[in-house]
Amino acid sequence: MEAFVKIKRVLRERDIHLILCSLGSIGAALNKVGLFEEEDGQWVHSAKTLNEALEWAENNLLRIYYTKHSVVRGYGKIKINFVYKSV
Repeated sequence: MEAFVKIKRVLRERDIHLILCSLGSIGAALNKVGLFEEEDGQWVHSAKTLNEALEWAENNLLRIYYTKHSVVRGYGKIKINFVYKSV
């Protein structure tokens, strides 16, 4: 139990999300010890399959990218600037 509290604290301090997938019965045991509880945000996530875990990660990366790098112009359109370097 103490190890999980320490892991969650480190994740929160460093703003890192941990995604565990395909846990089965182990997931129920980890849930009982409070690994997936939301305290001040959820830092540990569980997914049933690897595909769900990858989709969660991809969606969050895209959300962060568009939040930080997009410029909203005109009629709600989003302009995305790409940098292309020829070799």
